[in-house]
Amino acid sequence: FAQIDGSFTFSETNQITLEAWFKLTNPSSFESVISAGLNYRLMIDGGLHPYWNAGLHGDRSDNTFVFTPGQWYHYVLVIEGGTEAKIYVDGTLINAHTSHIPETLPDVSQFLIGAGESSDLYNLFGQIDEVRIWNIARTEQELQDARTKTLIGNEHGLVGYWTFNDQNQSTEVIDHSTANKTVETLVSLRGPHRQPLKI
Repeated sequence: FAQIDGSFTFSETNQITLEAWFKLTNPSSFESVISAGLNYRLMIDGGLHPYWNAGLHGDRSDNTFVFTPGQWYHYVLVIEGGTEAKIYVDGTLINAHTSHIPETLPDVSQFLIGAGESSDLYNLFGQIDEVRIWNIARTEQELQDARTKTLIGNEHGLVGYWTFNDQNQSTEVIDHSTANKTVETLVSLRGPHRQPLKI
């Protein structure tokens, strides 16, 4: 798993987008792609369905879509405080709902990649790549246009960007977003890595 420590403010824009590429290799139960405690969780449930939290600990899932182990997916959670949350897979809207969303989205000081709530819970068995955190609500068209492209790092609203291409680093990779350079956000891994992050 990867631990990201920093100051992530979402209450001002009252919007957030979490996105990543991932591939399951040996799923066993609930597994997490990105999480911030119980506030924000982008996960897979035991039936290999999308599973998430949109700012509150109000678990949601969608059994109309099933992830296939061994296949790469672009997985996204978009939240607008007090309004709506949306789940996208490979640029396609899978689910939208208006319940269990706080009026004001909470700020967080830590994200976990490949784990949920804490480092020893809901660990993902697979690979994760191109993790992006935004303090804006990305549109479906924006997600479709950029999901297969490498970002510059200074895109509007981008507050965290991990490519896992830092081959000279053994236990840390760099946040490639310019917005969060002031807090020197780094990712600490459980051992050496190569692109993409293998968990």
